[in-house]
Amino acid sequence: MGSAPMLRARVYYDFASTLCYVAHRVFGELEPRLAELGVAVRPLPVWPDSRDALAAARASLERIAPEASEQGVTGLPTVMLGAFPFPGMQSRETTLLVFERWARKNRPPELVG
Repeated sequence: MGSAPMLRARVYYDFASTLCYVAHRVFGELEPRLAELGVAVRPLPVWPDSRDALAAARASLERIAPEASEQGVTGLPTVMLGAFPFPGMQSRETTLLVFERWARKNRPPELVG
């Protein structure tokens, strides 16, 4: 990628979700390919123990479920590509294509001299 700065994509996980654990592992596997695109996705290096948080969440689930549904919270991993949320699990190929397109659209054009 030359001297261009890395694009950074934020990843949000529901740490009590098995599907989010799978996403955490997949992003780790895709890291070399994403680096080729100049994209840094930094999953947490340690999977946190979320049992206490899960217990607290269950206690308030009835109260917050309608609001969470209205806000589009799904319990799936969500990557924020700028202002664009890319939620859920996709195939590796689809994920790479989406990141490639996002990286291409968010990099300044290279000058050829």
